[in-house]
Amino acid sequence: MATKKKSFALETALVLSRAIFLFILIEVSLRVFGVASEEDYVPARLIRIIENGEIQGEFTTNEGDLFFPVEGNEKAIQNNPSYWSGQGEGYYPHAGSMRRLEFSSEPTGQRYFLLGGSAALGQQPVNIKTKMNWPTIRLDNSVLALDEQVSISGHLESRLKKASLKAEVLNAGIIAQDSGGLRRIAKQCLEFKPTGLLLYLGNNEGIGMALGMEGETLPLVPEVRSLLRSSRLMRVVLDQVLLVKQHREQNKTTTLHGSTPEVLGKLIQTQWRAAGKPLFEEGSPTDSVYHAISRRFKENLRRIVLMAKENNTQTYILPIAPHLGYAPFFDANDPSLIEDSIFNYSKHMEKAQKSQRNKDWETARESLVAAIRIDRTHATSWYQLGTVLNNLGRYEESWTALNRAVVLDLSRKRSLPNFGSLAQEVCAELGCKTLDLHQRQRKDYLTTGLALYDERYGDHEHLTPKGCDWVAEAFSELILNE
Repeated sequence: MATKKKSFALETALVLSRAIFLFILIEVSLRVFGVASEEDYVPARLIRIIENGEIQGEFTTNEGDLFFPVEGNEKAIQNNPSYWSGQGEGYYPHAGSMRRLEFSSEPTGQRYFLLGGSAALGQQPVNIKTKMNWPTIRLDNSVLALDEQVSISGHLESRLKKASLKAEVLNAGIIAQDSGGLRRIAKQCLEFKPTGLLLYLGNNEGIGMALGMEGETLPLVPEVRSLLRSSRLMRVVLDQVLLVKQHREQNKTTTLHGSTPEVLGKLIQTQWRAAGKPLFEEGSPTDSVYHAISRRFKENLRRIVLMAKENNTQTYILPIAPHLGYAPFFDANDPSLIEDSIFNYSKHMEKAQKSQRNKDWETARESLVAAIRIDRTHATSWYQLGTVLNNLGRYEESWTALNRAVVLDLSRKRSLPNFGSLAQEVCAELGCKTLDLHQRQRKDYLTTGLALYDERYGDHEHLTPKGCDWVAEAFSELILNE
């Protein structure tokens, strides 16, 4: 009996050793020949953006002339009435909205056009946390906007007048325009011999990119929360299973539509899963969407500045400073984490949230630090850490954490902190003028913390009159220093 048991054990050991040897042989062979290696998923049209700064088939509607002579007075110019009613070129149902403009065909003094999206236009914020005691106007499509005198253009014209500079500042901001839209608008504004173009932009770059990805179907990428994820053989098996699943469930695959935060969020999350790790190194995203947005933003700035130089017009660029007080619109966990790690991360986050409800800020901070040690690229934990540090009065650490949350927000819905440095690169090359509003705002943040944003912003992008004056002050410095 003992001999039979011994023989069975030997046979079992032999079978297991052969199986292990075969597994190792297949695994080594797959690695040698580069089969099932972790790679980035990059849509072809993103490659084209990276190469030449263009989006394949940029989204525009009702494109046409922005300005017309006033009937019966060819020396006076007005903007296209379709833009008064919100039917102009843009992205959203209220896109294309702008203020009514009328000005002389020939400038009588210095003339500046303010270009940008709804933030430049002065759209009324939707989540105001301060007492609203300022005048507003209603555009023809019922969109509320700040009265001209308390908008960026109104404040700037007033500041220049106080500095004894005779100048008109024409607000050509149009709702939902990104840098590509501004390039087209700038071309038409330059026909009226402005002294300068004032660019206040950055919040809509993700919108333009999302619409450029219209119709892209995301591949099914397995999310393996176990140590087996490192096995090439496991990936081959999963790939085959997913191919069958994808064939059976064609209608259930994710196809990108519209411009909601989920569009770029899901695209980048798919890239993370395909790579088997977060695409984030040394404090900066490395995904192709981030690089494409940055490249396109810089390229459009260059083209605007070059057009302006050909018309002897200066360009002043203020990339929008992101609102750090808003929670991430879309984030994702590190795809390399196993289930036990995710479980422990969730426990720390639950404890942190309970502590925040009880206003036990130090315990919340400790729990969030523990969570971040497990998953260093989940935007929500960094955002919560930043708000907790703000409540502890540790503003410099809070600033660092909230900046990390912004760049880890996969929606790319807000202006990116690197836009300031991109504008500086363009101006160093081409001679335009710029200030980094985000870094300028940091100085004030280190004194007041998040309360600063309640004073200057009414929501994640639109400014209060005080915020408009803050931007106008920066523009006036650029103009007057020159």
